[in-house]
Amino acid sequence: KPDNDSEKAATELLKYVQYVSKEITGSSAEVNAMREEIRSIIRSRGLPHLYVTINPADFHNPLFQIFAGREIDMNKFFDKAAGNAEAFIRAKTVAENPIAAAKGFEYLINGFTNILLGCKRPDKIGIFGKVDSYYGVVEAQGRGSLHCHFFVWLEDGLSPNEVKEKAMQDPVWKQSLF
Repeated sequence: KPDNDSEKAATELLKYVQYVSKEITGSSAEVNAMREEIRSIIRSRGLPHLYVTINPADFHNPLFQIFAGREIDMNKFFDKAAGNAEAFIRAKTVAENPIAAAKGFEYLINGFTNILLGCKRPDKIGIFGKVDSYYGVVEAQGRGSLHCHFFVWLEDGLSPNEVKEKAMQDPVWKQSLF
């Protein structure tokens, strides 16, 4: 708690800086704002049914090579995947083309949300059923490659207590779950 006028003024200034900086990508204020959004969703919908992390192997993914402009023969791509020289070329290609890597990442994430989660399917049903909502956070690793953490809420999904109760009542269902 501020003790004098200078500390009070500094505290007020920090409130404004925090408010403005939440719009700055990657800032601690933005991260805090995202945490509050997630907490708000959890208070509203309960715990997520799925926690998913997508961390593509960008150096080895042929899509990233194609986005970077390389001609890829998919029939031969995986034959060369173990070769050190080819691995170096793939890594160099992605490292020299961060925009291509970001486009490849976006393509994969859109495929996950639109197709696997079903968000762009006509019936809105994905591989886990019908998604009520999701929240994804993109992060960069030390070398700059992107990954995404998702919280996914399913329509008519069971709460943790309901899963426990059903597992206790139905041993066959419990066995299929684990």
